[in-house]
Amino acid sequence: MFARFFLSLRRFSRLAQQGTPIVDKGQKFVFVQHLDAAFTFRQTIYLPLHIPIDWTNKIILHEYNHVKQQHSFDILLIEGLKIIFWFQPLLYWYQQQMALNHEFLADDTLNASKQETQEYLQLLLTQTYLHNEQPLSSSFNFNLTKKRFTMLT
Repeated sequence: MFARFFLSLRRFSRLAQQGTPIVDKGQKFVFVQHLDAAFTFRQTIYLPLHIPIDWTNKIILHEYNHVKQQHSFDILLIEGLKIIFWFQPLLYWYQQQMALNHEFLADDTLNASKQETQEYLQLLLTQTYLHNEQPLSSSFNFNLTKKRFTMLT
């Protein structure tokens, strides 16, 4: 588990080195060529080249909510516990529930009207099919999409 954790952290380091960092309004973005979908790790939002920095873009706002609410801290804490208590099945269940809660919290602030909610649901569906999830990151996830649809509607 420690080796898996270390390799995941190293993968983020490589992405940050390969990508193009940009700071906009105090937020660090890294544009990476081979990404299909956006995700967040710690204080950085990783974006594919085709998504411009536009603070009205729901993807950017969703990922920014993950940064503001410091969801990476929770993920790193659970991963640390899994290194020590790798045999405990409740940690794996708790990690899934925590990830779902993170997505609910990030989605919560984005939709003020029914029209915005419908557009956001369409965006979620589109992003789900671009599945390029990184371990230890907050990203759009196919497994959580159905529950998110239910919660949003």
